[in-house]
Amino acid sequence: MSDTIVKPVADQPALLLENEGERILVVSDLHLGWEVSLSHQGIHVPSQVPRLLDRLRRIIGDVRPRQLILLGDVKHAVAKVELEEWKYVPEFFEGLVEIIPDVQVVPGNHDGNLEPLTPPGVKISTSEGISLWNSVGLFHGHAWPSPPLLGCRHLVMGHLHPVVVFKDPLGFRITRQAWVRAKSNGQKLAEGVLKHDS
Repeated sequence: MSDTIVKPVADQPALLLENEGERILVVSDLHLGWEVSLSHQGIHVPSQVPRLLDRLRRIIGDVRPRQLILLGDVKHAVAKVELEEWKYVPEFFEGLVEIIPDVQVVPGNHDGNLEPLTPPGVKISTSEGISLWNSVGLFHGHAWPSPPLLGCRHLVMGHLHPVVVFKDPLGFRITRQAWVRAKSNGQKLAEGVLKHDS
């Protein structure tokens, strides 16, 4: 088995996975339709779908992956599909498959009833995640990963939205999205998953 490369795409909220020349791009937590939640609070923001598609087009053009994996929370509403999501989500996927035809979704906690909103070619896995090359386990993070993922050298999850906060001496604060890379105790993780499954 050859080495798998797992690296963030520079200056982008995306992860590139590479194994024996095969390249896969991973993006998580798009929350399409979050504008609707803001509008309920009196903050009106236009659809971010065109901006998001443009950004993904640039990233995909730069890294040239064979496949794009959306690692959960593609849409924003949790329990149901908001009326606007019936427009935003299909519009997003139709534009996306024109950029990269091979798209797979690992569902997150916001992705209930996602299937009716996706075109036929988009693959939707289970929320327990998927394994690539027997070395990378991908899952959203709101649900326990499937036990076979625990044998992977790398586990990748979204869901948490980590940020770092920078504060100057006057108290001005800015936040920036961050990647968290950490070692885990595989034995304890496996015990937790197996305990949950029983």
